[in-house]
Amino acid sequence: MRLWTYQWPDFRLTDCNLKVDFNKSRYAKTFPKYKDACKRLSDLLGTDQIIWCYTRQNEYIYLPGEAPMEWELEIPEDQILAYICSYTWNKILGVKRFTVSENIRHQWLMQSLEQAPNDPKKAETGHRKL
Repeated sequence: MRLWTYQWPDFRLTDCNLKVDFNKSRYAKTFPKYKDACKRLSDLLGTDQIIWCYTRQNEYIYLPGEAPMEWELEIPEDQILAYICSYTWNKILGVKRFTVSENIRHQWLMQSLEQAPNDPKKAETGHRKL
């Protein structure tokens, strides 16, 4: 499956010694619940080496002054850990400004069901992927 991820230039996915560190994320400084949420997620998934990806190109929201690199990846379906709903993840982080209509949430759920029709665990959480 084709996925897109956006990373800072010093975080090169082609680096053989790459190590994901949640503490270096821009969210670690912005959202107090981020580190705890990542710890709970990594415990649930059995790994802390998680690369967040998007199922569609150009879904990443650029903030002023940001210039991350876009990486286009081709990932086998069996290597995708889970689908995560951005709305739910933002609620876990305590983001109050991020709101979407019930209609959009329903659309995301329908998209995830289309993308993972035979895998209810992946489909139950929304259309974005890890």
